[in-house]
Amino acid sequence: MGNLGLRPLSIFLLVCALALPTSAGAFEFELPQAHPGEIHERITARLNSALQGLCDRLQDGRLPFLLPDFCTPPEPPPPPPPIDVCPNVPGNQESGPCADEECVADGGTWNGESCDVPPPEETIGHVVISEVHYNIDVAHGVNGTNDNNEWVELYNGTNETVDLSGWTLADNSSSDALPAGTVLPSGAFLIVTATTSTADFWPDIPDDVEVVVLGSQIGNGLAADGDVVLLRDDEDTLIDAVSWGDDTTAFDPSVPGVAQGESIARTLLTVDTDTAADWEGRGIPSPGLADVPLPSGVPETF
Repeated sequence: MGNLGLRPLSIFLLVCALALPTSAGAFEFELPQAHPGEIHERITARLNSALQGLCDRLQDGRLPFLLPDFCTPPEPPPPPPPIDVCPNVPGNQESGPCADEECVADGGTWNGESCDVPPPEETIGHVVISEVHYNIDVAHGVNGTNDNNEWVELYNGTNETVDLSGWTLADNSSSDALPAGTVLPSGAFLIVTATTSTADFWPDIPDDVEVVVLGSQIGNGLAADGDVVLLRDDEDTLIDAVSWGDDTTAFDPSVPGVAQGESIARTLLTVDTDTAADWEGRGIPSPGLADVPLPSGVPETF
């Protein structure tokens, strides 16, 4: 095999190294804690340095045998996973919705300063009657012979589009069926009235809000002193109802009546207790809108 050219000390260290267990870590030889403090550390450091030198010579000499396992440095440990500073929200500060600065628009997660998450949007869970304009004033279409410009607003408080084909609206005398093909998207409004002229009196109705024209009065006309509106599905199941004034069909006590030109409306679109407590008088009716709009032509001020 030729002359290895190693000094006696090197041969001794080589023999010791080959005799060490192969599971020993790379240059982690350590004496038992027999010597206190600094002496122990120095001996350990010198032995590890000697083993390092031996491995270097074996690698440089290209000897015809495998290097001991302790001469092969172990694989570096994998990097630790990123710290999830917002465990209560999806993703973390390096990926997912937590990572971008526009977190509020993307769902409101990590924004670099807080872990606040907006609560999930509440829903009523069914289609409801959300506003009724029964006491019409001259500015919105009343005349001496009929109340054809009365209207009822419906709101879809579910998470799905609802097909209202064959559903009915009724007062305490008669009912009217909604036309086939009437659908109401989730979170949307729909206005039911008797005549096409109603929309002209309410130019603030959003373009995406459907106005269903029955061609006849709602029921036999909604009485200002007291009446009821009943909403039934296509299987004649009562879905929602509201009564006002001296009519206690839906609620007892009923919703207090309002002055001419006003409406009754739900105070919240997320709560339905089936009592008059869900309702209030609205001085400025707001068909197709979640909030009371400003009068047309009046600029918003802050």
